[in-house]
Amino acid sequence: MVDHWSARDGAYFAHRQIAGSTASIIIGDSITEGFWWNTIGPERIVNAGYGGINASQMLLRVSTLNLNSVSRKAIVLLGTNDAVPDITSEQIAQFASSMNSLVANLKNRGTSVFVASIPPIEPNKSLSSLRSQESVDILNSTIVYNICPSNNAPLINLNIFMDMTTRVGKIGYTRDGIHPTRETYITLYNLYNDTIN
Repeated sequence: MVDHWSARDGAYFAHRQIAGSTASIIIGDSITEGFWWNTIGPERIVNAGYGGINASQMLLRVSTLNLNSVSRKAIVLLGTNDAVPDITSEQIAQFASSMNSLVANLKNRGTSVFVASIPPIEPNKSLSSLRSQESVDILNSTIVYNICPSNNAPLINLNIFMDMTTRVGKIGYTRDGIHPTRETYITLYNLYNDTIN
């Protein structure tokens, strides 16, 4: 995983050089890494998605990403890799602390930060058992009632928007229980665009 993250560092810095120091940024795990657009509406964006990363690991990586570049806007989507089965109160507290520090770090640099809730886990797929919907719900409550209000950061509620019981969501919105299909990524793009622009 470390080798993969080093490769992602290289891709990030190359993209940042092309997009410019004020380009907006999307920060997250493999769900973000798979987001293939380099703009969201008029916003140039740099992808800081790292497959397998959790919130505390991303907090440590912020300095590596040289965020002194002061992105205009940031979307933070983390938590899927924190949503392990039988999550403990200590893990929940660590998630909250890491997310609050990460969002505050970005905001203190003058970046407008949007925080996305964790998408639902689609059941009965190849990776579904590696994560827990109950843990997703717990961490999303932390995002909605702690992280967003504490940092005055708007919420992008992917969990509700993508839930399979809603008008938009449906069975088959992930490839493996976690990672979005191409069609779901298009829906995600439209939601991001409507929110940040």
